[in-house]
Amino acid sequence: MKADDVRAIVEAASANHALMRSGSFYNSGFVDAFTAVYPENRRRKVLQEKFFLPDESHFTDKAFYQSASELTVVNHIFRERISDFAMDKHVDEKSKKDVDIAYRIRSTDVALEVKCPDESVTILPETTPGKEPILSLKTAGRIPDHSRQLQDLKEKIESSGAAAVQFGQNRDLALKDCLISANAKFSPDSSVDNLNVLFVAGGYADKMSEWYMNLFAPQGFFTSEPLHPSDEFILVDIVILSSLKYWHERTR
Repeated sequence: MKADDVRAIVEAASANHALMRSGSFYNSGFVDAFTAVYPENRRRKVLQEKFFLPDESHFTDKAFYQSASELTVVNHIFRERISDFAMDKHVDEKSKKDVDIAYRIRSTDVALEVKCPDESVTILPETTPGKEPILSLKTAGRIPDHSRQLQDLKEKIESSGAAAVQFGQNRDLALKDCLISANAKFSPDSSVDNLNVLFVAGGYADKMSEWYMNLFAPQGFFTSEPLHPSDEFILVDIVILSSLKYWHERTR
């Protein structure tokens, strides 16, 4: 499949597809990145399986933005001074799972996995002029007796008339799923010559603070007493927190 064929399929996408909602500048960048990293004999298959074109029957925004974030990272690394570049590579011979990107920098073999964690938020009701604002409260990390403490804070805020309060959900389990999933794709034989990277493609920039706290706040995954056994993600050497998904969703 030639670049012009890819471009024609993208331009024929329906109004419901993320690419059609993104404008010509974004689409041009998508085609350039896609054709740069995927060889001609793989383009048709990948375009359908990862980006839902030309058959859009299984398209979802969530799946598309995951694949678009992967493509952005792959395209960036592909253009750097590296060797042994490969996509969707098995680095663990005993596993059927593959990492998004594998490459080599001098003497180091790098395996990189891109994840878009679930960032669903608490839906706050609409407010009307003259009524108090609505605040969403959540904990940073796991705090003992947090329900009582949050309830006490809620009562104090609401009794003062400053705002109405709803409780938000801590998304640390979503990050746990990313860590465990990435760990399952990395080689158990990793040593000092290997670097295993989890790249978190998040939404709004303020979400990065939440993901950071889920790593280092009380019972965070990178603390001495994590809420989940660290043995299940011990192969993850580095976590990169980014707002990359936000750029695809909102600033196209």
